[in-house]
Amino acid sequence: MKGSFFIITGMVGNEDKMADNGLLAIKSNPLMSLGSHTVNHPDLQYATHDTATKELTDSKAYLDKLLQQDTSVICYPSGRYNAQTPAIATAAGYKLGLTTHHGLASSTDGLLSLNRVRVAFGQTETSFMSLIGN
Repeated sequence: MKGSFFIITGMVGNEDKMADNGLLAIKSNPLMSLGSHTVNHPDLQYATHDTATKELTDSKAYLDKLLQQDTSVICYPSGRYNAQTPAIATAAGYKLGLTTHHGLASSTDGLLSLNRVRVAFGQTETSFMSLIGN
């Protein structure tokens, strides 16, 4: 299985947070991927169009430059978004958007509003497998 980590780019390098070199180390592992979790973790359900645009665009630009990748996945802060957010994410260059709507992801939900199964601290392989129906 591959691990995905979504980065709040405004926190990178802060006092007790991971710095650029830590993100580069994660990126070097083929079993891990890095995506965006915005710059400042705002509630996008209530964010203005301009705020959402800046948060999504600036976070992607930071990760693209640092990691030399096309950051294609945004994990919405707290899984929350509004009707405009998927279009803003598309314009910013994202291909997938993750919510906290429980369930397996399906393209029928829309690629910028995908369900997901959250992994919780202390979760066992058995409990995780029951969440995904195996």
